[in-house]
Amino acid sequence: MPPMVEIPVEIGTTVYRVVPSCHVGYHFCAFCGGYGTPRCIKDPCNAYIEEIPFEIEMLNSWNKTVFATKDEATKFLKDHPKF
Repeated sequence: MPPMVEIPVEIGTTVYRVVPSCHVGYHFCAFCGGYGTPRCIKDPCNAYIEEIPFEIEMLNSWNKTVFATKDEATKFLKDHPKF
């Protein structure tokens, strides 16, 4: 029998993910449509919090960039202003 993994919330539960600004790395920026480009229409293109359903693939990001509450995600952004 494979080892059991304890998950922090049920699959599909609403969680809050902190998405870094488009100036950090080269991920897709939902605001400017670019990949870390300086042409972002949001000035500056800041990190933001998105509300999404929990998926098992998020376990490695739990309490790093994925949180159970919006308050926890907001606190993370305040504590990491350059994220």
